[in-house]
Amino acid sequence: MCRLIETVKIFNGKVFNIDYHNQRLNNSRKTLFGRDDEIDLVMHVHVTDLMGDGLYKCRILYSEVVESVEFAPYTKRHLKTLKMVHSDQLRYDHKFEDRRHIDELFAHRGNCDDILIIQDHRLTDTSIGNIALFDGKMWFTPEFSLLKGTKRQKLLDEKKIFRKDIRVADLKNYLKLSIFNAMIEFGEIEIPVSAIK
Repeated sequence: MCRLIETVKIFNGKVFNIDYHNQRLNNSRKTLFGRDDEIDLVMHVHVTDLMGDGLYKCRILYSEVVESVEFAPYTKRHLKTLKMVHSDQLRYDHKFEDRRHIDELFAHRGNCDDILIIQDHRLTDTSIGNIALFDGKMWFTPEFSLLKGTKRQKLLDEKKIFRKDIRVADLKNYLKLSIFNAMIEFGEIEIPVSAIK
């Protein structure tokens, strides 16, 4: 049986975007396991006084039911360069625990900090998160992302980013790229397009 993960951000005792995580978790349970009952992660993510202040990652492992919940301090990565890698076969439409194929692609990053996965000449995601590109006026996220991230969906709902089919040949039309996920806020990591190899 496949297992999946939700990663929830906790900062100074506050749990972030739990509604978006609930939605994705229950959508995955329904699609993959045929489960119509809903899980509320609020009942599983218990922030204790022992954690104290600071940034924590809550890792929820689940299949049909929640199997485990773990907390760990989170250290942000510093990314400055991306290596484009091509993989037309990779599928990651649910946040699976098994990331072997992504890890295999990551091994081809060379001297770069992370990878930018290309499928059918289109930009998708990095190994750690969704992306958006800035054209000088607006931010656009690839229409064909590998994973519909919770932070991506929130930014789309707030109309801070917009979907667009972005091909490798279109990179010249953009100035910079932002990487974000449940733990990394939009705008925290920005890379000039010139730093994409």
